[in-house]
Order: sequence, then structure tokens, then C-alpha cells
Amino acid sequence: MSKFSLIPFVVIWFVWLARNEVVFNKKGIDWLHLDFLVRVRLVTWVKAKFSGCDIPLDCLISHPSLALNLCKNPKGALISGRWCPLSWGFLKLNVDEALSSCFEGGIGGLLRDEKDKIFFQFSEPAGNGPPVLMELLVLRVRIRKFLNSSWVNKFSFIVESDCKQVVDWISSQVGVPYLFASFISEIAGLISRFGFVLRLIPRLCNAKADKLANMGIG
Repeated sequence: MSKFSLIPFVVIWFVWLARNEVVFNKKGIDWLHLDFLVRVRLVTWVKAKFSGCDIPLDCLISHPSLALNLCKNPKGALISGRWCPLSWGFLKLNVDEALSSCFEGGIGGLLRDEKDKIFFQFSEPAGNGPPVLMELLVLRVRIRKFLNSSWVNKFSFIVESDCKQVVDWISSQVGVPYLFASFISEIAGLISRFGFVLRLIPRLCNAKADKLANMGIG
């Protein structure tokens, strides 16, 4: 059974359960809740069927399409190392930071369209500092540059990072240390104001940005 063949079973099962609630218990349908239940069941079945899947459960629930890119590494374990294509009209920015054993930092990233065409990429030294601060700096700088580019009126914008702490802070703005508060506030404000999408992705899906960040280490 392939990953694709699980989808109809999950959808039909939960639609049938929702139908029973309407017919027998006179309840309405909460479409958002139904969508969530379908996602949860789908990814739990995928995790059970394809043992060794390395993608965290919460990432799969948010982005079930990550499961479609599962492949086997040389040892036979399932990994997700392929880039997920976009819908037409979107650009995706992947960013990352890296730190050497001597605590020298580097930042890197690339901007691509739905055909995986690279619009630009960068690899720069970042000096010394906490990795989280480097991630915030590269996000702020690159979002500003996108807003000042000709692309801002032509494309929708998705930003992806594998730093869970940064994505959580920007998304919720809860528990943010004072040192990072101004960065988080500005980035969250820009994302909200211009309708950008911020996503957390597994590190394996951010391999190209990670490579560029390591190349940027001074």
C-alpha cells in the first residue's frame, strides 16, 4: 500500500463518522475540527505503516505533503530529504545558520519558485554569537530585502526554517527573551502585515540552506 492510497480511506472514514453525528445525534459539522482529525489520522497511519519515518509528528500534521517525499537512505531508513514543490505564484525562502567548533558562525539561504528555479542564494560569515540570534538576523534581513524587491508585487512569500525555537517565538511571541524581543516583534509584524507564511520544516528538508550556511563560516 502506497502513501497515496491511505488518503481516501482516511477521508471517507471521518466523513462517515461526521455524517453519523449529524443524522443520529443532530450535531453540526465543525469543518476545521474534521480537517484536523483527518490530518492526525493520516499521519499516524503513515508513521505506523512506514516505520523509521524521521519527520516529527507535528510537522506532518501541519504539512502532510512532506510524507509524499519520503525515500530510503542507503541503510534502508525512511527520510525526507527532497524539496517540496510550491503552488504557482509563490516564492519560498529557506534560511539556516551554522556554527563551527571554534564558534565561528555562518548564514545561508536561497529563494526558489514552484519549478525549483533559484532566484538567488547567499552564503555569508556571521561572526560570533548565539545560533538563534544568527537565525533571527538572517530572517529579518532577507524579509526586508524581499519587501524592497520587484518580486513583492508579483509573488506570495513563504519562509521556511528548521529552528523550532525561532518559529515558535515568531508565531506565538510568548516567552521571548528580552535580548531577542525587538527582532521577534519586527519579524512577526512583517509576516502578519504582508500575509507571509512562516513554516517549520525538518532539518533534512533544509539541506541546501544548511550547506550554504556552512560554506559561509569564516
